[in-house]
Amino acid sequence: MGRERYFAFLFSCVLLVAGCGKEERIQSYLDRGATLYEQGDIVKARLEFKNVLQIDPKNARAWLMIARIEEQNRNWKKAYNAYQKAVELDPANHEARIGKGKLLLAGGEPEMALAEAEAVLAEEPDEPDALVLHGAIKRRQDDLDTAVADVQKALSLQPQHTEALGLLAAIRVQQGQVDEAKTLLETAVEAHPDSISLKQELVRVYEKRGNTTGVLRLLNEFVEQQPKEFSPRLQLAKYLAAKGKTAQAEATLRAAVEASPRDLQRKLMLVQLLTEVKGPDAATAELEGWARASPDDYDLSFALAQRYRAGGRLDEAEKIYRTAIQREGKSPNGLKARALLAALLFGEKKPDEALALAEEVLAEDGENAQALLLRAAVALQREDTDQAVADLRRLLQNDPGSVRVLRLLAQAHALRKEYSLAQDTLEKAIAAAPKEPGAYLQLAELRAKSGDLEGAAQVLERLLAQVPDNASAQTALARIELGRHDIDALEDTAERVLTTRPEHPLGYYLKGLVLQARGDLESSIEQFNTALTKNPKAAEPIIALSRSFLALKQPERARERLVQLLDENPTNVVALNLLAEIYLAMGEVPKAQQQLESAVSLAPTSPVAYRRLAQLQRKGGDTAAALATLQSGIQATSRSGILVLALGALQQEVGDLKGATAAYEEVLKRYPQADAAANNLAMLLVNNLADKPGSLSRALELAKRFEGSSQPSYLDTLGWVEFKNGKLEEAVRNLEKAAKGLGPISESQYHLGMVYFALGRKDDAKEQLSSALSSDHTFPGKGEAARALKQLQQGRTDK
Repeated sequence: MGRERYFAFLFSCVLLVAGCGKEERIQSYLDRGATLYEQGDIVKARLEFKNVLQIDPKNARAWLMIARIEEQNRNWKKAYNAYQKAVELDPANHEARIGKGKLLLAGGEPEMALAEAEAVLAEEPDEPDALVLHGAIKRRQDDLDTAVADVQKALSLQPQHTEALGLLAAIRVQQGQVDEAKTLLETAVEAHPDSISLKQELVRVYEKRGNTTGVLRLLNEFVEQQPKEFSPRLQLAKYLAAKGKTAQAEATLRAAVEASPRDLQRKLMLVQLLTEVKGPDAATAELEGWARASPDDYDLSFALAQRYRAGGRLDEAEKIYRTAIQREGKSPNGLKARALLAALLFGEKKPDEALALAEEVLAEDGENAQALLLRAAVALQREDTDQAVADLRRLLQNDPGSVRVLRLLAQAHALRKEYSLAQDTLEKAIAAAPKEPGAYLQLAELRAKSGDLEGAAQVLERLLAQVPDNASAQTALARIELGRHDIDALEDTAERVLTTRPEHPLGYYLKGLVLQARGDLESSIEQFNTALTKNPKAAEPIIALSRSFLALKQPERARERLVQLLDENPTNVVALNLLAEIYLAMGEVPKAQQQLESAVSLAPTSPVAYRRLAQLQRKGGDTAAALATLQSGIQATSRSGILVLALGALQQEVGDLKGATAAYEEVLKRYPQADAAANNLAMLLVNNLADKPGSLSRALELAKRFEGSSQPSYLDTLGWVEFKNGKLEEAVRNLEKAAKGLGPISESQYHLGMVYFALGRKDDAKEQLSSALSSDHTFPGKGEAARALKQLQQGRTDK
């Protein structure tokens, strides 16, 4: 063999040996990791699998095992990423797909989870784990028949499949077949005595049947099976407390604290129980004792400070933070104390001191979440939206689902008048926490301020679907329904409140509003008085009561109640405005105007008084004053959409079409969902500017949003715009629907009559146009209606 050929042969042998060594080392690490995982030593197992990935980062099996370990440690995001990596590397890795699917389902993504389950079943239709996942998804989607078929097939393949047994039992409970679920679970637990998940399902069944003994037996078993875990002891303590066995609950939590004295969560749960059982002072004393015994345990000290803050003992909380700062300097605990103290000072309306502390923290740790959040909050308070947005976006990079940060970011966008961005941001906050009310209420308020009351109501209905007894949503929805004159919906809300919160004044107040709207004024007064017996100082029932007195032509009684209210709350804008109406009813117009001027002076940022004062001035023939009032209000309220809309309507009324168009366009630019502005602008374009290029197409673009609307007036606009654009069939359909809802309204009859005229339906056209003209009411197009009717009466249909 030649020298060159010999070295080539030797080199190939070295490569072969090295290759074999690499594969052998990977397999060795995998085997050791699997053994350690089975033995429950997941820390060492994780190291073995990490060793595999150092050699071969694309080893799907190692990523799968890392995912399982992260899942056990409840690091859900890391577990999901590892499952995803395993699937990307090996799409046929069914275990990884199923694990990924379970996490997607738990995270509220059933459709994405379904894709993973179906991908496995397409290749392996008899895979029990995939069948159970598919069944769990179908159960979430309320397809119980499919779910049962899936789980029964899984059990036919693997009769003792733990998750399948638990899922079938849960479905039977959902179907009301509790006895069958009990039998099924008891049999399953006997076959799998170590299965916590099966026993948890059985606990739920026992609770439904009132089997306290059975529940306690199982909960104690959980403690014995998981002696180092806190959650079983906590579950047992909560159940004991709920059953009135508070001494046993306390003993259970004290035993948990003794088992792990450094575990803050255990101590805080005991403090929470003591608060409920022995009162806040006893609970705080317990926490103080622990803090004294462990002065270097800053987590404990900070928890005590938080409790002081919640109890209004701010000086004591501040002392804890300042002591930590002095002792710890710029260490992590010292920085944390600064951030917490900054938050406390900001709450005490000391933004300069708070910001200085936050800047100290950020100088050491530029990504400190508490300090960034506080700096953003100060910036928002000062309307420095650039700083606020920059800090909030940095926070979202690390925590994209933070509801608090998203809500603050939406506030910043709203300050910038970036209303679409604000709404999109709030939708993200809602998606991140579907049962938290704050983002819903903020979004509803944003839409209501833009004039989109229907959109605001839909947001509140979404919240009530998640949290049916939320008082703020019920109140806000009732106000919107009242504003839209949707009395049936308001009655439903009133009944919902009376059912969920019978001792609260709100339900009686809402019931009174329903009766008031239906003209049963005496009964409404009874309901308002009932509400006031439950809360004598509630402003809303007093105002509503005054309205009923006013409608009963008893203005003196109405005035008397409002004056009492204003003595205690002189800046109540609604009361100030209503008192003006009462003066009008009493014929005292100068007093009414004076009252509205007072309302503007006392509450200069509230748009209502400006609008009402402008209406009064216009009614008195002083159009210039009305325009001036609206323009003044627009400036004082940072261009309130309500006032800009009112200005547009008044400008349109006096013939300033350019000004009116600009006002409506401004409202729509800032609040794209503002239906009232879209309605007014569409009608202005077709009635007054139809000969201007682009007017008819722009009107149609605006009116399309009203297709299928429940508001007859909006359907009338849509139909009229369609008629002007030559869409006769669509126009007649929508105008007929509108006419049914509106009744004998001259303008609506004129619109429908003109469409009938264009379609050659002479008798129908005569009927509608005659009815429209029989009224003394003036409406746009009255002259055209008269000319068309004359042609019909003369037997001509040429236009």
